[in-house]
Amino acid sequence: MATWNEQWDRVKRYYDRFRKINEGFEGHGEPSENYFDDMWAFFQNCYHLKDWLKKGSFQSAKICENPEKYVNDTPCLAICGDLTNAIKHMGLREDYPKKSGVEPKPVNRSMSVIGGSPVVILKANIEHKGKIIDAFELATECMAAWNAYL
Repeated sequence: MATWNEQWDRVKRYYDRFRKINEGFEGHGEPSENYFDDMWAFFQNCYHLKDWLKKGSFQSAKICENPEKYVNDTPCLAICGDLTNAIKHMGLREDYPKKSGVEPKPVNRSMSVIGGSPVVILKANIEHKGKIIDAFELATECMAAWNAYL
């Protein structure tokens, strides 16, 4: 039977993939969308860790809250949740309760090649409450938040 640890390991693997495309990687053998898919997969797996924790009856000994409440009370994880649901449902319904207050929107995706070398960097931003957030920085905050909880 699967455990929450397996999902946490999956989140870490997707974070590592996201880190590599954010920092730059050699070559570019696939369409850019494939690499952006890894970014979205990180956010989806990161957000859904809460479901694995709930199913495994895990409560943080450090924070003493259930995982759903922790996600709702942690700004980066709340944005991650809204982003995940917006991607899944092609936007959040007007009557859907937004964990982070407003629907985050992907903006300004770019791909660049460093000085003619084969190193490619992919970047993405998210607009939330009128601010632009670097997607990888948000991912890093989410990882830190889950590390604090676990």
